[in-house]
Amino acid sequence: MALNEGYITLDDEKIDMLMPIRTGRNHKGSFGKVLVIAGSDEISGAAYLAALGAYKIGAGLVKVYTHTNNSYVIRTLLPEALVSLYGKDTKVDEVYETAFKEVRPDDKDAAPFTKDSTSDIDEKSYINDAIYSEGINQKDIEKFYENVNWADVIVCGPGIGTNEFARFMVTYLCTKVDKYIILDADAINCLAMLGKNNKVSLTHGENAVFNNEKLILTPHLKEYERLLNSFASKSVADSDGHYKNEEFSVRDITEDMGFCSFLLCGGRFSGVLVLKDSHTLVRQKNKMYINNTGNSALSKGGSGDVLAGIIGGLMGQYVAGKSNISAFEAVAVGVYIHGRAADRYILEKPGYTMLARDIVNYL
Repeated sequence: MALNEGYITLDDEKIDMLMPIRTGRNHKGSFGKVLVIAGSDEISGAAYLAALGAYKIGAGLVKVYTHTNNSYVIRTLLPEALVSLYGKDTKVDEVYETAFKEVRPDDKDAAPFTKDSTSDIDEKSYINDAIYSEGINQKDIEKFYENVNWADVIVCGPGIGTNEFARFMVTYLCTKVDKYIILDADAINCLAMLGKNNKVSLTHGENAVFNNEKLILTPHLKEYERLLNSFASKSVADSDGHYKNEEFSVRDITEDMGFCSFLLCGGRFSGVLVLKDSHTLVRQKNKMYINNTGNSALSKGGSGDVLAGIIGGLMGQYVAGKSNISAFEAVAVGVYIHGRAADRYILEKPGYTMLARDIVNYL
């Protein structure tokens, strides 16, 4: 069911008609394969929450590509998810470093520690051929490529940080991949950094990132401020009547979300923008939806990760042919459902008690 061009509205009745169709003769591959690239060596919850959101909204298969430190968390809390890992397990290595400090001296001229240094260790080496830190390891890149090829839809950003590997992944996804990609959180920060430093072209040329209609951006106001200032500025008059360029602020965006979203969507950006606020705005070119669900219960860490996963799960089903609506409409449905879950929660419990993981139980 297609919605009208321009400004749209949603309610529970429309949502029921717009949800993906599930018939009897299907299998897990029928509802989309969603890759969630999330988490880092010190952040594990973001990967779990995004993957949980994707599964709970109906994705058939969800794979998490995350840092090795997060393996136990994901495999324990969400055993349904496939897991692919990069980097070294710093928690394990810290234990080994402490236990064998005397065996492996810090002297630069000392021989490297190997499994032959002690009979208690098997297959443990401190030669850094499989480790990256602010660098990029070839084995991690190969895994990344394999996972991208596996996926129908990709969610990237929650908790990934902005290091070199994160920037590499964002650059590749935005310039080399012809699939629906949801960029959230740190992926948007990476994109802003890359654009400001002219590492990728956001607005100019045939291959500009913003030409990609399959790109879905889900920033909150501060993240959007960074992205906006990577390609635009405002002209401000001083007391002498001279004009100068200044950066946009969160206040500017809050006071005029329509205009500030137009700066991106009015011609530069072909994809879908989800500008998160108390009334989240979804915009693609001349189509716009302002969300009227949700409440302050969502004002907690992790809520945005769940939303990114929900959008990814809906897009996975859309790509798999289970929806007869547009990508813009699928994103708007995700935003509406995410807010409605919080509205349902506060009918039963005080809003301040809600955690991000509770959202999926009220979808």
